[in-house]
Amino acid sequence: MKGLFRRLGRLVVLVLIAVMVLPGCNSAAPIPSPSQSGTDLPTQSEVPEVPPWLGVKQVGDDLELTGLTAVWSIIWSPSGKTALIESKSGWFVLNTEEPSLKPIESLDAYEPPVFWSETEVLWMQGGNLKLRNLTTGEDRLLHWFGLDYPVIHYLRPEDTYYVINRWQSTTTQGHRVGTIVSGKLGGSDEAVLIDRGYLVGRMATGQVLAVEGLQGGPLWALSPQGEKRLLSKEDAHFVTLSPDGKRALWFTGSPRQSSWLDLFKPAIAYADAPYDPPLTDLWIWDGRDDPVRIPLGGTFSVQAKFSPDGTYIALALNEEIWSETPDPQAPPKPGQLAVVADGEIRPLATFQGRVHLGQWLGNDRFQFMPPADKTGAQPPIFSIDLSGEQTQLPGPWYQAQSRDGRELLVIWNGGNEAAVFWSDASRPARVRFHLNERLGDVLYAPPHAPYLPFVSAERVVLRRLR
Repeated sequence: MKGLFRRLGRLVVLVLIAVMVLPGCNSAAPIPSPSQSGTDLPTQSEVPEVPPWLGVKQVGDDLELTGLTAVWSIIWSPSGKTALIESKSGWFVLNTEEPSLKPIESLDAYEPPVFWSETEVLWMQGGNLKLRNLTTGEDRLLHWFGLDYPVIHYLRPEDTYYVINRWQSTTTQGHRVGTIVSGKLGGSDEAVLIDRGYLVGRMATGQVLAVEGLQGGPLWALSPQGEKRLLSKEDAHFVTLSPDGKRALWFTGSPRQSSWLDLFKPAIAYADAPYDPPLTDLWIWDGRDDPVRIPLGGTFSVQAKFSPDGTYIALALNEEIWSETPDPQAPPKPGQLAVVADGEIRPLATFQGRVHLGQWLGNDRFQFMPPADKTGAQPPIFSIDLSGEQTQLPGPWYQAQSRDGRELLVIWNGGNEAAVFWSDASRPARVRFHLNERLGDVLYAPPHAPYLPFVSAERVVLRRLR
């Protein structure tokens, strides 16, 4: 009899779990609105006490934070007076004016939190889209997306509709693949726009760019209201937005044809094919008119990056494609640097071997690495301007990247200062820095941040940017 009661109890638990989980399994099904979920009222988050080992002190113009372990990211407010710190120790709020460092209730954020104002932070937790007031500690629920998959979004403060990706654990070319849906914030219905694809970014016009498929596919522009515009029927690869969001670029090309001889080639020869396909055409779109096609003049492995102001596009065109097996006896295939201006490709330099494209250093030159040497030391980096003049940059150098792909380059000049360049800022900054200090790794900070973080196991040093 006791066994019967235990089996009945397990059955009841399973039924309750099914009732709770099944509505969220189908992304096309209606989802409860915040009022239906019973969590539409603001809630007060529990603020942990400041532990005694946590410290922040002013050291001249700089700040030093102690007591934090494994700091992964620092997210700055619009003014740079406040920052959220994500670490193994938990989440913390840094006030750079007092200065002070205080723990907050864990954000448990799959997507990085975003400052919507100086004191409000947008974040996701367990399918809940929340707006946290850092001053009062209140959380306001904006929408409940369900509990089925993590949500990837590009929402902005003025939005009343959403386009999101319900990620399904597949990742390709750095993007997370899932079901892309749209709906109204606070509403209970949503529409499936793309069964399987990934989001790329959001244009200044408000449209979100999405690629259909796993490894390149048709490219769509999706409005916040869920309207679709087909930009490319051909597979679109390496879709990139300009820093201001006013322009986008992508590449198309004909996939390499396989033959029975491929059976006798090493399997690793095709390992990078989805990431380095042979490409023939560059496309540019302004968010409104029809996309503009620019032929590359051959079949290439291509890298491309917008200048900070979006005027130019830097290209690295390599004839060597990783998905092909090179002939070890043949000379290296050439690589070329070029710039796109006014709809035309202008060659700048040609190399014997594969050349790597780095970030822009302002609006008139960009970083590159020539064909790699085999010394094993940190390779030198060079810059090339719009006339083709090349300059070797002093070293050593340090690079950091944000989660959304923005880059930061620190170049030590051999003295007590280093130059800091951003991929989305025209002007560099300077920071006090010396190799003997052993400050740790450079962490990405946006151009408007007042400090550049250096992270080590023992501390975080925030050096004032000048």
